[in-house]
Amino acid sequence: MLTWPLAVGLAENGHSVTFLQATPNKNPHPNITEMNPANVKHLPPPNLVELRLTFLNDTSNLEWVNSNKFDLVIIDALFNDCAYGLAYKWQAKTIVFGTTHVFDWFPDGFGFQDESSWIPSIHFSQDLPMGFFGRVQASVSYLYCHFNKQFRGLPGLDLVLREKLGMPDMPPVSEMIMNTSLVFINTHYSEELARSLPPFVIPIGGMHVSETVKPLPKEMEEFVKGSGDNGFIYVSFGSEADMSKSPEFIRKIFFSAVGKIKTGFLWRWDGEKPVGMPDNVMTAKWMPQQSILGHPKIRGFITHGGLLSMQEAVYHGVPMIVFPVFAEQDYNAERLHRTGRGIRLDFGSLTEPQLEDAINRLLTDPRIKHEMKLTSARFKDRPSKPVDTALWWTSYILRHEDTSFLRPGRLASSLSWYQRRQLDVWAFLSVTLLSLLYLIIKCCSKLLSLCCGRRKSEKVTKTKKRN
Repeated sequence: MLTWPLAVGLAENGHSVTFLQATPNKNPHPNITEMNPANVKHLPPPNLVELRLTFLNDTSNLEWVNSNKFDLVIIDALFNDCAYGLAYKWQAKTIVFGTTHVFDWFPDGFGFQDESSWIPSIHFSQDLPMGFFGRVQASVSYLYCHFNKQFRGLPGLDLVLREKLGMPDMPPVSEMIMNTSLVFINTHYSEELARSLPPFVIPIGGMHVSETVKPLPKEMEEFVKGSGDNGFIYVSFGSEADMSKSPEFIRKIFFSAVGKIKTGFLWRWDGEKPVGMPDNVMTAKWMPQQSILGHPKIRGFITHGGLLSMQEAVYHGVPMIVFPVFAEQDYNAERLHRTGRGIRLDFGSLTEPQLEDAINRLLTDPRIKHEMKLTSARFKDRPSKPVDTALWWTSYILRHEDTSFLRPGRLASSLSWYQRRQLDVWAFLSVTLLSLLYLIIKCCSKLLSLCCGRRKSEKVTKTKKRN
């Protein structure tokens, strides 16, 4: 759970915090209860603010909301705008926690300039620099996401929150979004793009990465040592892409290609090791990913392109082969491929020679290793650790009552989508230039007509005199 480092840090600094998140009440970390300081509080139950608003119909939850008070609410950015109603109820400041890159609805929602002229939408895979139609697609995507949220989602949410929380005077959620104190985004310009972000948008990518590499379990360590100088490659497609249930032809391609490689493979596999999997592969349902990626004998990582996994690999300087599956993974894979830090492949067009060649390149191409090591050094080299950065800024907005000066000026924030993009200015300039051009053409045409008329009149006069 990405917010845990921030929760623990705030708790250690004596702050009482509430995290509002959309994730189900699951425990993905075996030792997560050990990280739960007494003064880190959750809404009862921990997953109160979900994608649905059914919690508002639970009288015990409403009693809890009405009987508690918090100074700060940290909101998961992915469709949890209902939490702004609770923040208004408690008169609390808000921090939005973006779990990935800048979402398409962020610029217009928070009142800063979008950069669709050169940054593609995370919903689409685009080569950089973008061509004309790529810029059209990015611009339309930003606007579509903004309008879809503003005119379809938020108005209905306003009505529900005002009714259920007994706040008829509550301002529109869109206005409260514009007044968000801070936005944390899980990215960093060293491995993504150098975006033009206002002061209240703070990149904290890599906050979850552990600097301490713990030893591997005994059986895994023995397997890794057995690979000798060839090292090993780690294979994991996350919790959403279950390779054990993949089509038979995909598994055959992988098994055949992997069996031809001399190095060993640690493969996170759900279930027993299947028939046909090569002997140079060790499988397990759960693997300590950060310990594996930080191991000195690792040579590469085959992944689905999840952002957290990629940041862990970048931190430890591990080259990757990425098979994007869903969400922003196409965007992640394209970036990795474009910068030469890894190789992008697709399940739909995959062949055995293609996979074998990619693995061999991962093991032998010095350019890939160089680019990844360079990016790793940049990713680590910061004035402070990502967690410390998040803690400092969180404490900063708690120390200062009014932090509106961090956000784009109220005049800038009040501009409409077309004013923010200067479309009205360009329309005015275009009409002005076209009008001037029209006047110039008309004047030239009139002068030409007058000159031609005068010459014709003089010619007629001279003809009459001769006669």
